[in-house]
Amino acid sequence: MKRRTILTALGASATGIMGTVATANSKNESDGRDDIGSVDNEQVLPIKAEGRMIHRFKPVSDDNDLYQHQKRFISDDLMERYGRRTLEYETEYVGEEWVPQNEKEDSTEQDTIVTQRDGIERTLGSVEEHRVSEERLRQNRNEVATSSISIGDVPLYHYASESDADDGSIFDRQAPINVVWEDYNTEVVQSNMELGTGMSDEWDNTVPTDYVAQSPRYAPCPNTDTVYSTDGDIQKNEGTDCSLLPNSLTQYHIRMYSFEESDIGSFGQVHWDPCDHNQDWVPGGDDDDPWNYTEAREEVASAWEGIADVEEYDLGNDVGIHAPEDTHDGEVAYIY
Repeated sequence: MKRRTILTALGASATGIMGTVATANSKNESDGRDDIGSVDNEQVLPIKAEGRMIHRFKPVSDDNDLYQHQKRFISDDLMERYGRRTLEYETEYVGEEWVPQNEKEDSTEQDTIVTQRDGIERTLGSVEEHRVSEERLRQNRNEVATSSISIGDVPLYHYASESDADDGSIFDRQAPINVVWEDYNTEVVQSNMELGTGMSDEWDNTVPTDYVAQSPRYAPCPNTDTVYSTDGDIQKNEGTDCSLLPNSLTQYHIRMYSFEESDIGSFGQVHWDPCDHNQDWVPGGDDDDPWNYTEAREEVASAWEGIADVEEYDLGNDVGIHAPEDTHDGEVAYIY
C-alpha cells in the first residue's frame, strides 16, 4: 500500500502550478464556479465557444470499407481568442457503416463526404488554461474534504486535441475523470478486469472495436507539465444488440491512464456507449443518448468491491461537460 497524502482541502492552493490564479471577473461564467474565461484571456482560463462542427469522411481503401474521419470546429469565439477560426481534431478511422449516407453534401475532394452540425458548444483552451480552470474548480468546491487520499493529484477531465497534439495545441474538454486506482497501474487493472480475477463481474473486452479507431484523449497532471495520453481501453458488453449496426454493441467503456508522478497508480474515464456513439447520421442514430457517467462509475466500483476497498469522493467536476442529458454527479470512485 502506497503512502497517502493527508489533505485538509482538495487543491487548497492555486500557486505552484502556474503562479497565482487571477481573480474572476463578471465575464466569467460556468454555473457560478468561474472556471471559464472571457475572450481577452486575462484570467488564463479556457473559453466556452459556440460554432459549427464539420465532419469529413474520405475512403482510405479501394473498396471503401474504411474511411478517414476528420472533424473541424469553426467558431468566431476562436478567432477572438486565438486569432484563427478553425480547430482541426486528430484523425479517426471508421467503417463505412459510420459514414453519412442520406445527407451527403458538396465537397471539392473526390469521394469525400461532408456533413456538419450547427450550434455546437465546446470548452476550449491550452493545457495551461485547462490546468488553471481545474485548479479553480477545486478551490471553489463547497465541500471541504478531510480525507487520507491523494485525490488532489488527479485531473478532473480528459481532453481531445488538435491534430498531432503539438505544444501549444488547443484542447477540447471532453468527459469527467470518475474512477481512480491507488495501487494498480493500467496493465494490472486491465488484466484483472478482463480475466475477472477475484471480481464479482468480468469485463470481457470482447465488444467489437475495429469499426472505429478513436483518436486518443489527454489528461494533464495537476502538479507538473506532463500531459498523459490514453494507454488502455477496457470494455464490457452491456447486452443490447444494435441491429442496424452489425459491428456495434452497447457497452461500458473505460479510457485508462497510468499516472507515475504521484501515489496514484492509474485513473480512468468510464461511461456507457450507445450503439451509435451519439452520431446521428448512422442508421437509426440520434445525438441525445446520455453517457451515463455515474451509472458506469458504480458498475466499476461494484466489480472491485470483492478485492479492494472502494470509496466515493466529490471531485466537483460536474460542470462544462457538453453531453446530452448529462448524468455525472461530480464524484469519483476511489479504489485502494
